[in-house]
Amino acid sequence: MKKTKLILAALAFALALTFALSSASFAASDTASADAAQPIEGDAAAEIEAPSAEDGGVSGGEAQSGEIGSKETPDEDGEEPSPETTSAGIETEAASEAMSVENEARSAENEAPTTAQAPSDDALFAESVTAESEDQAAESGDAAEEEKRVPTLFETVRDNAAYVAGFAAIIVGVFAVAAVFERFARKRSGDKRVSPARRAAVIGVFSALAFVLFLLEFPLPFLAPSFYKLDFSEIPVLIGAYAFGPVAGVTIELIKIVLKIVVKGTTTAFVGELANFVVGCSFVLPASIIYHFNKTKKGAIVSGAVGTVGITAFGSFFNAVYLLPTFAVLFHMPMDQIVAMGQEIIPAIKDVPTFALFAVAPFNLIKGASVTIFTMLVYKKLSPILKTEDGESTPENEKSGCTL
Repeated sequence: MKKTKLILAALAFALALTFALSSASFAASDTASADAAQPIEGDAAAEIEAPSAEDGGVSGGEAQSGEIGSKETPDEDGEEPSPETTSAGIETEAASEAMSVENEARSAENEAPTTAQAPSDDALFAESVTAESEDQAAESGDAAEEEKRVPTLFETVRDNAAYVAGFAAIIVGVFAVAAVFERFARKRSGDKRVSPARRAAVIGVFSALAFVLFLLEFPLPFLAPSFYKLDFSEIPVLIGAYAFGPVAGVTIELIKIVLKIVVKGTTTAFVGELANFVVGCSFVLPASIIYHFNKTKKGAIVSGAVGTVGITAFGSFFNAVYLLPTFAVLFHMPMDQIVAMGQEIIPAIKDVPTFALFAVAPFNLIKGASVTIFTMLVYKKLSPILKTEDGESTPENEKSGCTL
């Protein structure tokens, strides 16, 4: 009976001891799992070391590579490492790697503002440079528009007042010469004056016709550079001068130039307009003066020939001495370049005198001859209409010049 009680007591004690040991083992396992689940902060991660071989853990090299050794070392009691211990080591390694990734992310976040600051400064600098470039472009555009703006007629006259005054003096001189010779011719021939109203009307019509013909100019590329252009505006000028005298011819020539300036303006500061007026008068004045002293067919031929010689000689001299040098300064073009333009057409041109001789002289000769021939063909039919009030021819008109 006592033995039975002792055996029962021993069994009860063994069961109690076994239950206590099992409870302690489960509690230790739960504690280790909780510790592994918590993140390691600060310097605690650096203090984690792999278990030694004696403890049956992972070796040093295997811990650095993140792998578990293929062989497990038994512990001091010669027992295999428990699954709980192996699981705890894996969880610890994973937590360490997660912590390192988190630290790298925080470091990147701390460095991000610094690295982003430099592009921001560059962007601000680029914006300032762009704004400055846009301002400069706008100023350049305004300057270009100011240069391209065509000055008004008043501004051109104001800026070239001295030249305009000289132009006016030349006009007055030409009119004075025409008036003197016209008075002498009228006294010699005994011509009667045409009514002022009719004279003014015919001069106005012929001036408009001359202006229209002046706009229909064209170059002669086989003879002279393209800036020399031929027109037949002298035809109505010469017809008016033959019909009413040199003063009427000069008046028509002047009105033609004024209409051109008013309608189209000037691009040569009145230099080209002065040249056209002076060269035109060098043709009309001698031709009309000679004709009014001898109103015959022979006189008409001689007057036309003298006028053609006058425009050829004076036009060539005027171009060589004044017009070409003035245009060279006005358009910033060297004289050698102008001569070279003529030499491309006529190889005999070597300098300014040969330019005037081989280019300008033939050009004016063609113009003078063409105007003379056309005027002789039409003047006889137009003269009775121009000089009589009703368009009928009279003996006085037949005697006074309808002999072409």
